[in-house]
Amino acid sequence: MFRVTRQQTFSRPILTYSALVIFVLFCFSYVIADQVKEAWSGLKDDRRPDFNHYVLSKTLPAEHIPTDDTTKRIIAVGDIHGMNQSLHSLLKKVSYDPNQDTLIHLGDIAVRSSLSNSLAVLSFMANNAILGVRGNNDHEIIQWRTWINWISLLPGGQAWLAQVDDKLFGTDEDSNFKFKKWLKQEKGNKKWLNKIPDDWKIHRKHFEIARAMSQDHYEYLASLPLILHAPEAHTYFVHAGLLAYDLKHKPSHPDQPLSHFPTLPQAHTNVSLLRSLQEKALLSDIPQNKDPWVLMNMRSIKKNGKITKSNTKGSPWAKSWNRIMDRCSGFVGTRINSFAVNSDNRFVSLDDDLDQLPCYPSTVVYGHAAYRDLDVNRWSIGLDTGCVYERELTALVLDWKSLQSSPSSIIEADENNLKKSPSQIPYGDHGQAQIVSVQCKSS
Repeated sequence: MFRVTRQQTFSRPILTYSALVIFVLFCFSYVIADQVKEAWSGLKDDRRPDFNHYVLSKTLPAEHIPTDDTTKRIIAVGDIHGMNQSLHSLLKKVSYDPNQDTLIHLGDIAVRSSLSNSLAVLSFMANNAILGVRGNNDHEIIQWRTWINWISLLPGGQAWLAQVDDKLFGTDEDSNFKFKKWLKQEKGNKKWLNKIPDDWKIHRKHFEIARAMSQDHYEYLASLPLILHAPEAHTYFVHAGLLAYDLKHKPSHPDQPLSHFPTLPQAHTNVSLLRSLQEKALLSDIPQNKDPWVLMNMRSIKKNGKITKSNTKGSPWAKSWNRIMDRCSGFVGTRINSFAVNSDNRFVSLDDDLDQLPCYPSTVVYGHAAYRDLDVNRWSIGLDTGCVYERELTALVLDWKSLQSSPSSIIEADENNLKKSPSQIPYGDHGQAQIVSVQCKSS
């Protein structure tokens, strides 16, 4: 007969408890491992993405240039700021034809108007693949949308963004709800506020558009370059402005791109090639022209050479640009005898006449400076005429008459009317352009 010993009696509970402990430890370790994995994943996801998505410059294809073509036009429009109705009024006034005309905006196409109007402008631009450049306000929207996309991937991010949506879009757009104050005072927001870069400013309008706009809107804005260069038109389109020389040195310094002939890929003096190379060098060899902040924010230059976004401190950058362009004496004619080729295949001056520079002038078309209104100079045209302040929205219209490289009898006849018609302005080497504006009203 089988007998159960005392030792066997005690061993059964021990085995049971041991199995239970092992099971509990297994479950506990599984949970801990899962939490560690989640935490590690969170740490990995917490790596900040590229919020800026800068595209420094793009080249306007030659097929958009209305050279010797009476049907093509380039229509450049100043800061729109979500004024959708005014934009379409202006396009109607200039008889915009998308099949023939190339429309170019100068940045800041949204913000400051209503959310619905800003989104309408974005839809028009994105759906029609309108060319343009990035403005400082567009840049903030891009940054916030990139940040929002990143936050939505983090644990708890989508739930928190849903709370933000309730606060932003659950209240009237013009209410006194203080978005920035709510973000900073609500305890649950601290975790997410810590993920906002320290140098960012929290603007409700920019965040709203970033949150509400479509993925197509976002991709369109992010694709906009800081500079759009049209070599055949010898024109740069940019939001804030460009410099003609590095402010750290004199304009005649050997390192300045306009102080010498560009390095030749082969031994000849083709003016078109030289001019193209020099225009590209303005973008690549001047440090300030590669600084996104300068390209989107510059308004003035102080006496100490510091660039500022102030309207009242310093001198408008456009004065400096025009002063240098007026010194360009070209590459051909009597002046070519004043230069020689050195061992680096670069042209150098043989005389001390530094008032003139071996270059051809180019034009900058820009926005951003509503304080200065329509600002037309010989080699720069500022088109921000304060539409968002219920002033005007302005366009520059370029056609085949605008881009003449040599004097034309037709242009010369029209020049007699320039003083009589303020809408007609000299443009480029020997051309003329048209300024068209409409009155803006908030809707």
